[in-house]
Amino acid sequence: MVDLSKGNDGRHRVYVLRLKNGDLYVGSTAKSIEERAEQHRVGLNAARACKRHGVERVEHRLCLNKCFATREKAQAVERKLAEDLRRKHSVVHQG
Repeated sequence: MVDLSKGNDGRHRVYVLRLKNGDLYVGSTAKSIEERAEQHRVGLNAARACKRHGVERVEHRLCLNKCFATREKAQAVERKLAEDLRRKHSVVHQG
């Protein structure tokens, strides 16, 4: 199993954040998920929705336990996950 807490290894991860207003945010990164979530929390290269509503936590149960070799593959999976979550949740923002 790949340790998703480690980043900067050339592999990309897809993650889900719970925003303080209850919305979800789906993104992808080559960093560790926790490192990217902290960037969103403090506003460093943060998505507009994360800046506007604030980040409450990483939704680990919704994060994919996979790494992807390319950014393009991770972004395709990110889009699919966001679509799937939109069917279940009222508001899902996407990076």
